[in-house]
Amino acid sequence: MVFRAPTNLGVIISGEKVIVIDTGYGDDKARRLLKELKNLNKQVIAIINTHCHADHIDGNKYLIKRTGAKLFAPAKEVSYIENPELYMRTFFNQARPWFPKGTKFMTAKPSEVDQKLVEGEFKIENITLRILDLPGHSFGQIGVLTEDKVLYMGDAVFTKEILDKYPLVFYTDIDSLIASFSKILKCDAEIFVPGHREILTREKLEDTIDYYKEKIEKINRAILDLLKHSTGISEIITKLCKRLNVPHTFEQYYLAKTIISAHLSWLVNHEFIEIELRNYDLIFKPSKK
Repeated sequence: MVFRAPTNLGVIISGEKVIVIDTGYGDDKARRLLKELKNLNKQVIAIINTHCHADHIDGNKYLIKRTGAKLFAPAKEVSYIENPELYMRTFFNQARPWFPKGTKFMTAKPSEVDQKLVEGEFKIENITLRILDLPGHSFGQIGVLTEDKVLYMGDAVFTKEILDKYPLVFYTDIDSLIASFSKILKCDAEIFVPGHREILTREKLEDTIDYYKEKIEKINRAILDLLKHSTGISEIITKLCKRLNVPHTFEQYYLAKTIISAHLSWLVNHEFIEIELRNYDLIFKPSKK
């Protein structure tokens, strides 16, 4: 079962007991979910977060306070869930974040994790689940595979609708992202629940992943086109964002900077480009190989 909202909330039901996968942003989504479950005489016993981003964890505190549910989360992202400011600081090289007044950057309320999750099978009471490591969108993201072959993927895969809507979608490590695609395709799930928008069959998933890979490759090619001559990172961000019509806001700047850095990292590590420090500026240039 999936509670559809801007963020899809997974609902795993066993008798009267419920496990919720992700809790959305803002108390209103968690409140509506809890109301529906109470109408069905169901009790939330556990929450699993797929990753630490605010739109997946902000409702934790509300649900935990009203149900006493235990919180389970990826081992690598527990610190960010318990102290969301740490995650926000990753956009600022660990410095204290700064924004002009009126800027809205999505941040979550902190919530205490009861158990860290690692890849493999585990049980919550009589409910058996399998955890898959699915990094790429975030450092320690996980997927949750149920016994009835439903995979809750977090943001490991974005739907075509989202890929078409946003010129840049968020990821931090392209090699890890591609590896996660392969792991998802190899698992024995039949239904695939992304963090946002439509639920996917295996056929739709395969088509969506191919489409996602094409988008990544197009951005790589666009960056290489900008790097016919040595170029600083600020200039790359400016030119690529203008070329792709990325909204000109502080929030989008910091998100775009991370995404473009992921591409530059991939291009350097795969020896398409080289990097040097020149006059205290990072300069990227075509590889000599």
